[in-house]
Amino acid sequence: MDKIGASYVFNVLKEERNLKHSKKTIAVLRENLYELRVPKQKKEGVFRIYFTIFPDKEKIMILDAEYKTEKEPKRLKCAESKLKRLKKEANWNE
Repeated sequence: MDKIGASYVFNVLKEERNLKHSKKTIAVLRENLYELRVPKQKKEGVFRIYFTIFPDKEKIMILDAEYKTEKEPKRLKCAESKLKRLKKEANWNE
């Protein structure tokens, strides 16, 4: 993902636009907060990577990750907090 950056994310989002949330590889959780799922869906659990895309629309920053086996994510709040701090410290204008 680092080598192909945000263009990969935008392409996947476009391709998966009409899929159900549970079938997506990359999901938009909030404004500029994304979740990459590996694999997309599995009963034993999935690895979730929470990330954001910089305003230049080229770079990606991983905010947090977890191996999710339960219905409710455990690291999502932490990722949201990191994103909020990043936006404040970097003076992101949305």
